[in-house]
Parts: sequence; structure tokens; C-alpha cells
Amino acid sequence: MKTICRDGLLLLPALLLAAGCNNTAPDTPVAQPPETTETATEPPKTLAAEDSTMPDNTNADSTAPSQQNTYFTANAHSKNVEKQTSGAAQILAQMRKGGITADRELALEIYFYTDTEEKASELAAALTDNDYAVKHGPSASDPKVFAVTGQTARMKMDETIVVDWAREMCELGFRHDCEFDGWGVNPNQ
Repeated sequence: MKTICRDGLLLLPALLLAAGCNNTAPDTPVAQPPETTETATEPPKTLAAEDSTMPDNTNADSTAPSQQNTYFTANAHSKNVEKQTSGAAQILAQMRKGGITADRELALEIYFYTDTEEKASELAAALTDNDYAVKHGPSASDPKVFAVTGQTARMKMDETIVVDWAREMCELGFRHDCEFDGWGVNPNQ
């Protein structure tokens, strides 16, 4: 199923909702969800800046790299956080209209982009450490862009949980000089 996002407008194909994406679909296949029956009632665990799995490009506030990002700038990141958090709230409002309650637990499909294999690999490792099923590789449409796609563990579709999660995905991507391009969900899980 493809999600179509153009110029910040979200088109909702049957049974699929997505937030914040800039592209027509990920160029890398989305990984299957981890085989687990556990569900999250709080936002999925986050990776602390002092975590040894994080690259050595974070400082004490964990949002700004100690060296300047070359792919995804601080200005672009700031705009993206606003876009992703407000977009998450809007998508959840649409989901409510479709009968999906705040207590419903769903896995989300995630999309990140960057400019090097190394950055994509490091982000994929951090996401895997977060119990996400992910894949990464060159974009089919532009070999100079690397995609990281995958699926989260199930989480409640509560607005606070999902908005906080979206903010954390933006921060995690920025720490790895990757853009969090958005998320999608199939409500028929």
C-alpha cells in the first residue's frame, strides 16, 4: 500500500494513515514487526545521550550534535519537530473519526533519510536497540540518499504517547544526522 504526501498535504488511502512524509513511499521495504505479544502502554523506550550505543556526536542536551550536521541541519530539524508533532496530533484526530481509540495499540511504520551508509547504519542500530524491526540501504530513486525504514513495537494511540514518540524520533534522527520523514499505520493489524 502506498501513502501519498505532497506539499504537506496528506492523502489517506483506504485503511492506511501516515504522518509527515515527503515522498510517495519508502524506497526500502518495510521490515516485519518483531515477533512479540508485548505492547507498550507508555512511549517506547528512548535512547539516552550517554548510552554507549549512540555515536560520539552528542552533547549534554542530547539534541544538538557536537559537530555540525551535514545532511539535516538544526534549522531543518526545528521545523521538522513542529511538523511531525502537529502532524501526529492531526492524524490521531483522523484516526478517532475512523473509530480508533486512544487505548488501541498499533505498530507504526517509520521512515528516515540521510546521505551516507554509515549514518543510516548507526541509526538502524539505535532503532534495533529500541526493539524496532528496521532495514536500511540506498534509495531506489537516488543512490546518494539512504533510507532507514521499519516498524515499531505496538503502542497506544494516545495523543500524548504518539506526539512524544514523534518528537523522540525527530531527536534520534537528528543525533544521527538523519531526517525523520514520518510514520504510517495500518489500522487493520
